[in-house]
Order: sequence, then structure tokens, then C-alpha cells
Amino acid sequence: MKQYEFEIKIKAMLKDVETYTLNKCIHLFNSGGIAPEEFLNNYRLPKIVLHAALKEVAGQYRPLTKEDQKAADNLAHF
Repeated sequence: MKQYEFEIKIKAMLKDVETYTLNKCIHLFNSGGIAPEEFLNNYRLPKIVLHAALKEVAGQYRPLTKEDQKAADNLAHF
């Protein structure tokens, strides 16, 4: 795969990731699993919610084969 082809595919996926992540964050905020009124108006609550949402998003894009998971694990070292 050429880099420009790679970038096109990444950009396409990132649009979906942004939409999905925002929707998931709003869902988590309103889920009752956390009390937003207990947090100050800073980045603490958004970071907690975004972290939880991104963990789910990461699962949506996880490699499906052992070989691909090994490649992804290797990339995490760089």
C-alpha cells in the first residue's frame, strides 16, 4: 500500500471514529453511570468519559487475526 492510499483510508475511518466517539461520550454522560454534577467545570469528567469511549472505539477497530494483532502489538513499541 502506498502512503497516499493509507492516508485516504485513515482519513475515512477517522470521520467515523469522531462521530462514533462523540455519540458514545454523550451516551456515557447521560447513562447514569457517573454523576456529572459532582465534577467541576474542568477537563476531569471529559477525560474520564473520553477514555471510556475510546476504549470501546479501539475495540471496534481491533485486528481480527492473531497475525494482525501481533503486528499491532509490535507497533505499540514505537
